[in-house]
Amino acid sequence: EATYPADAGEAAYPAEEVPEISQPIYQWREVADRLWVLVGYGDALNPTVVEEGVVISANFSSTDGQMSGTGGCNNYFAAYESTDDGGLTISSEAGMTMMACEESLMAAESAYLTALNTVSAWSLNENGNLELTYSSGQPYEEKLVYVPGETPLTGTIWQLVNYGDPEGPAPLEEGTSVTAVFLPETDTTGTVSGNSTCNNYSGGYTLDGNNISFGPVAGTMMMCVRGM
Repeated sequence: EATYPADAGEAAYPAEEVPEISQPIYQWREVADRLWVLVGYGDALNPTVVEEGVVISANFSSTDGQMSGTGGCNNYFAAYESTDDGGLTISSEAGMTMMACEESLMAAESAYLTALNTVSAWSLNENGNLELTYSSGQPYEEKLVYVPGETPLTGTIWQLVNYGDPEGPAPLEEGTSVTAVFLPETDTTGTVSGNSTCNNYSGGYTLDGNNISFGPVAGTMMMCVRGM
């Protein structure tokens, strides 16, 4: 009579391995120093679309901890603090210009700046859009939703942050400020003007694809502390 082990006939299979779900990891540098344009706000599951004609934007500087943009009518700026694990706080009440606009734009701007004061987190969704979590006291999660924007060359105030060798640019000295504003005359030519810490300057520029060249530049002749 044959004998069999007690577990004979029972096949043993290894426990099924549950695959780990890989979550995307983002870092703040993917958000900073880019123009973001608001497209939605409110209920995170069903955000309200920003009305046509209302342009609200945000740009987070990686060099000085300042965010800036347009609130729909006025330009604004505020200090912020962020972490790579999704933390974000706007750590000062926003300062802003004092232009008067249509009532609807002023209302949208006021609501936006109020929301910014309660921002607590950031994330990039699967579409590459920036989402800022905030709270206005609603029982559901609220978010400001931005898409990447393009900063136009003309009509924008540009601030110089470094110069020199592209492989190792030198930062501006503390207390130095150099700005530039490009005003078009045709599709490829126009004037550039700004301030170089001490004197104002102006001159012509010409565009050739992604290349830009400048004509003679004239400036004021104020005496200032020797520097750059």
